[in-house]
Amino acid sequence: MTLDDFATQYYFPVTKANVRENTYVGYVSSYNLYVKPKFGNVEMESITVSDVESWVNQIERPGAANKAFMTLRQLLRKAADYDMYAGKDPTKCHIKLRKTAGNESKILTAEEVAQLLKAFKGHPLEACVICSVTLGLRRCESFGLKWQDIDMQTGAVHVRRSRQTVNGVERVYDPKTKKSNRVCYLPDFAVRRLNKIKKEESSWILPVPVDKAAAMYKYHCNKCNVPYTPFMNLRHTWATLLAQNNVDIVFIANMLGHTEIDMAYKRYIKPTEESYKQVQKVYSSIVCTSNSYVRKLATRIKEKASALASLVSKFNFSSKFRLVGA
Repeated sequence: MTLDDFATQYYFPVTKANVRENTYVGYVSSYNLYVKPKFGNVEMESITVSDVESWVNQIERPGAANKAFMTLRQLLRKAADYDMYAGKDPTKCHIKLRKTAGNESKILTAEEVAQLLKAFKGHPLEACVICSVTLGLRRCESFGLKWQDIDMQTGAVHVRRSRQTVNGVERVYDPKTKKSNRVCYLPDFAVRRLNKIKKEESSWILPVPVDKAAAMYKYHCNKCNVPYTPFMNLRHTWATLLAQNNVDIVFIANMLGHTEIDMAYKRYIKPTEESYKQVQKVYSSIVCTSNSYVRKLATRIKEKASALASLVSKFNFSSKFRLVGA
């Protein structure tokens, strides 16, 4: 059976029924762009390690190459699960994938967050920006908030859905995971401001089309000359600022809607130069002011140095050196 026969007759029909539409679209795109042109008409058992390795290396962008490789790997493994492929899976061999270029998230400082909030005061995106920067929401989650999800008395915000554009069509989905369906709490200043700007005529807090929001946000940041970071990085900013101020990582991860706590460490907590310096100040304080052993050792060193200086002063080393030299 050729790879394309398996993909079109079995893999994609089943996958479409079990994943979100945007995920499915990503799989199909990677397959059509990279996998099908190379292996579509090839018998699956005929695909070799050298074929896969040379193919991956010919794809210009490392990110696209890695995604294409994972798509091929998933196809072959599913075919094996269905007993439609009995060959030696080349994707199980050691094929070195290129690393994608580092994409460091731009994290705003507390002062920059204040500037951002001030710049969007009265703007159509204000409510969405407030919720994004004070709750650590995913972009699709903040776009998916409705006014009815926000308790204007307690500040409780129920994250119930995500909203995004797929293939040019706006879609609304359930939260990404069980933990993503959660209740977060706004700070007092955010509750007060949202009470003032609540729009009765709109059910969504984002009153513009989803596919226009990111461009509007960036344009306004540049127009007001405030530091710009994409919507998704407002989530990173929120988590990082809390971590830098000693908030327990468990609470941060729960509010982010993570299933596993270590995800917050790996993706969202971005230590700054100042935070590293602060850590070393704490360590210095512990060692230099609290460690009695270090203090005693320093005192003994000073005493020995003083005794040695006293001993040296009793001898005229210069005359001895002259005597030896004679």
